[in-house]
Amino acid sequence: MPTLSHMTALTTDITVLDVLTDAQIAEAWGLYQAAFGPLAILAAQRHLMTEQEFREVMLDPRIEKHVGIDRDHGDRMCALGAVTGELSAVPLISEPYYAHRWPQFHAQKRIFYVVFVGVHPLYRGSGIFAALVEKIWRVLLEGGGVVCVDFCTYNDQELALPRLVSRMTDSFGGGVRTIRLDEQAFWAYEADPPAQR
Repeated sequence: MPTLSHMTALTTDITVLDVLTDAQIAEAWGLYQAAFGPLAILAAQRHLMTEQEFREVMLDPRIEKHVGIDRDHGDRMCALGAVTGELSAVPLISEPYYAHRWPQFHAQKRIFYVVFVGVHPLYRGSGIFAALVEKIWRVLLEGGGVVCVDFCTYNDQELALPRLVSRMTDSFGGGVRTIRLDEQAFWAYEADPPAQR
């Protein structure tokens, strides 16, 4: 893999695919692990899919795969996003919640859920994240609707990703409004062993 110092003038493309080939899935899995692996110890809820879960997403035609390709380095994958307008394809969200909040958009299948957006660590700062976000949000801007995404506390507070995405969507034009939908807090109740009390 190249280092960031070699990435000052990257030529990248973003390709949208419904289904990935086995070879693409293998490459995407490595990228996904590199991008999201650190969250295993930073987020209370599991944010890293198992290899089988990841494969199922990559083979599910209801979920669009937005693949960032580095044309300067052998057409390798450098970023990957997954988004769907079929809320039933995302098992851990409550489709009735979204249908109740935005009934018209739900009926039109104009509620899009971002399953994940990841950039290989070597490509952070290269501009591919912004290009990937813009590609995904263009679908929203072209026809109206809602794009929903969840962020763990680390990505929210430490990396400020929701605010970064808001600034990016503001730059796209089209009057995108940012709305915080919900929050889940994980609590623990800890007791020392009796000998240490």
